Parts: sequence; C-alpha cells; structure tokens
Amino acid sequence: MMNNTIRKLVCCGLAMGLMAGSAAACSRIPGEDSPSAADTSLEVSETSETSETSAAVTYGDFPSEGKVGDYDYVIIGEGDDAIELVNYNRGYYITKWDQAESPYFIVICSGERSTGGYGIRIVDINADDPDCMIITVEETSPAPGTMVTEALTYPYCALALVKRPQEIVVVNTGGVVFENDDEYDYPDSVADGYICRLGGGSGEIGYCTYVYKTDTGYRYINTSKRTESWGSAHWIEWVSGHGTAATREEILEMAQARGSGDYVMYPGDNNPYPASGFLTADI
Repeated sequence: MMNNTIRKLVCCGLAMGLMAGSAAACSRIPGEDSPSAADTSLEVSETSETSETSAAVTYGDFPSEGKVGDYDYVIIGEGDDAIELVNYNRGYYITKWDQAESPYFIVICSGERSTGGYGIRIVDINADDPDCMIITVEETSPAPGTMVTEALTYPYCALALVKRPQEIVVVNTGGVVFENDDEYDYPDSVADGYICRLGGGSGEIGYCTYVYKTDTGYRYINTSKRTESWGSAHWIEWVSGHGTAATREEILEMAQARGSGDYVMYPGDNNPYPASGFLTADI
C-alpha cells in the first residue's frame, strides 16, 4: 500500500486543485486564457508553434505533476507502489483503487522485453480538445554494449487523473499508437486443444506460442518461462499475451519476432522439429 504522502498527493491534492479551478475552467473559452506551456516552468522557444494546453513543447524534462487544460495530473514511474502492473501486454489500460476517493490511473505498458535496460516515460500531455487527452511516451532501449539484467522485464509508466477524459490516445514519439486493453480478456492459463507449440529461447529463459484452430483462422497464447533458480531443472511458465491470426505465416512471423519461433512440437510427440514445418504440417 502506498504511503500517506503519496496518497495525499494523488488523491487529496489533485481533488482540491481541481475544485479550486473548476469555476474558471467551466467558463473558459477553448484556446482563450487557457494554461500555456509556459505555466509549467518549461522554457519555450519564441519560434515554436505550441499548443496552449500541452504541458511540454519539446521532449525533455517533464513536470511530474501539474495541470493541462482542465486536468490535474501526477506521473507515476515504474516501481512506485501506487499501482500494481496487472496486464503485461503492450498497450494501456485504466484502473482505480477500490475506494471512493481513488483517482484514475492510466497505465501504459511497453510489453515484454527480454532483458533489462528498456524504459518508457511520459513526455507530453495534450488537451487541446477538452474531451480528448493525447499522451505521448518515449520508449528507450539499452545502448549497444551496455550491461543489462538478463531477465524478462515489462517497462511501464502511469498517469493519475482525478477526472477521466471521454477519449484517451496514447502514442509514442515515433507515431505508433498504443491499443486500449480495457476490455482485454486475458487467459490465465494455457487451454487444451492446441494443434502445436512453437518454442524458443536460450539458457534460463524460454518462450512458447500455443496455436489453436478457429472457424476463421487461428488463435494463439504466448507464454514466457524461466527456471525456478539458476541451474534448476524446474521451469516456471506464465501467460504473457494472446491474439488471433488469419494464416500460419502470420503466427510464425509473430513467434519469430518474440523469440518462440525456433522449433515446433506437436501434441503426443516430444521431438522438436524446424519451425518452418508448421506452415505445411497436416494438423
């Protein structure tokens, strides 16, 4: 449970700030006398074309708390005990504490990474449209030659808001939009009935993709696994994603990209075969 200081900051502080400015916010004409980027104490170039309701102009140091348009916000970094990451897929979801005064938490996940050294941070919040908030994130990867932790990681960041916008768009600095996982039906285990299992990995880390036939094509469940301890023969496996595909080629391409496309195994046969054989196997 988060400490009282953080609780007051996220719950009480934002709520009081929002109430204090509610009258002015309701009567404000969009784009007129609205908070500017300068209000966040960031340096703004005189030649820059900026949004008056964007908290950042260039991607640099970003205020960890403040106000954008009618929205007071607090940014929560990875490892903060305010939230617990419950969805490890790439995308974003919205959650709250199980209490009346809870703010909304917009949790943004990069997805599964094979090592440490990866990161994600919020670099801009834009509320030009009072009903739509655009959150820009910067994703980083370790530089070549950098020493990193040899373990699966799931970089994430979060934004706490007292009031939830009608629409939220999350995009990275490269223009890639994050999907909303609010309605994500996440399987908690691998179901029986799969036609094959694609696999890969090395050392103490492994990846699997279980493939199922459907009326319209295929569906799959991705898992990740690691040894219980260094050198142990016992593996711990958990679900790390799922999806659908129209063709086997799509599944194999996805599996190879995530590290589970080295070999294929079929139910009742413990022998691994080249993964390419999955494309033409009579299954």
